[in-house]
Amino acid sequence: MQQLFLCLIFFFLTLSLHAQTVNRTVLQDLLDLPAPPATLAEQEFKEYPPSFYDKKNPPPDDAPIEDLLAYWAMQNSLNTNLSYNICPTETVAQRILEACEANPKIISGYLKILPSGARLVDMVKRFFEDETLAKENEPHWRNQ
Repeated sequence: MQQLFLCLIFFFLTLSLHAQTVNRTVLQDLLDLPAPPATLAEQEFKEYPPSFYDKKNPPPDDAPIEDLLAYWAMQNSLNTNLSYNICPTETVAQRILEACEANPKIISGYLKILPSGARLVDMVKRFFEDETLAKENEPHWRNQ
């Protein structure tokens, strides 16, 4: 009986040590994997000085898209019916629309400054009809 008891203890200790080794190996394998790419929200955003957002000095049409998106997102957030609001040029508006097509989640940040036209209406309608995008953006779209 004692031999059976000792054999069982030895078996369970061996099994326990093996399980710990497997867990360490699996954990180490997971830690050794490369990190996933950053999402848009996690990416570092370029810091701009306050003068960058001056209404009298919009970025040129050929500015990097990141600069255009940052500038016009700020102008969109400052856009009110009670003050002077600048609008992007046709070229800049087209570039912003292309960026919104590539990343539909950002379109709500530009609805006030983009010229209303068939392309914008169709794009918003298509995004709104996409159930996943509609659920994710519903709180933002209700405020626009």
